[in-house]
Amino acid sequence: MSVEDAPRVTVHIPIYLESLDRIEPYLRSAIEAARQYENLYPGKVNLIISDDGLMVLAQNDLQGAAENARRKDLSERSSQEQELLKRLDYYERNHLTVVARPAPDGTPSAERGGFFKKAGNINYALYLAEAIEEARRNGADEGQIRSVLSVDPRWSKGWWR
Repeated sequence: MSVEDAPRVTVHIPIYLESLDRIEPYLRSAIEAARQYENLYPGKVNLIISDDGLMVLAQNDLQGAAENARRKDLSERSSQEQELLKRLDYYERNHLTVVARPAPDGTPSAERGGFFKKAGNINYALYLAEAIEEARRNGADEGQIRSVLSVDPRWSKGWWR
């Protein structure tokens, strides 16, 4: 099959409060599968991690929590801070696309509404992707997209890279 005829594939992995130690084997398999597909059909695969647990671990302040945890000695970090940094470092090291949905206004940061938390997690990422694609269709470059998304109340409290 030619690259032009190959289907575009997106692997979307929702994560909530599972530890990185538990999910890392699955992530490693998905990364390897995506690399193999990318080698055969360049530009035809996406791997997206939707990690609601990041915002829970960070009490809805990912940047502040990560900076605070990094200032501490390892022995002084809480288990939540250790898990947060392990995840962020893993995602960075493996160049993964990650989306972290913020808690809705007025709810405690460790709570997510509904029974199907991972479905809501995926929906948030899909709506975000739709907003990005719409901005691209309207001619926005990456800097403009980030600027627009950073002030839009639907996306500004979330995190993505």
